[in-house]
Amino acid sequence: MYPQHARNAHVAGKVSLWFTLNEHGVVTQAGVVDGNPLLKEAALECVRSWKFDVNSTVSTSARYQTEFVYDLGVQGRKGNPKLTVSLTNFEHVEVTSELYTETIE
Repeated sequence: MYPQHARNAHVAGKVSLWFTLNEHGVVTQAGVVDGNPLLKEAALECVRSWKFDVNSTVSTSARYQTEFVYDLGVQGRKGNPKLTVSLTNFEHVEVTSELYTETIE
């Protein structure tokens, strides 16, 4: 989720995190490597909610790293902010929040 306080402050940026999994594919530990202070907790909360199918490509003995990219855009009509999470693989996550901004003429 895009943190409301970061959206209100028009903050965009990246957060790099690490995490480990247990034998059931549940994230057991996670921490921030680097990133914007206004975005860190939201990224950590998201990673802690992940669950993986444990198979030959996902190891429970490895420490993984991922990067969240938060992007704040503008939508052209009134409505609720749109949140899109694109997760091609767990190494890069894009979070885009589009907020309507009324134009003044």
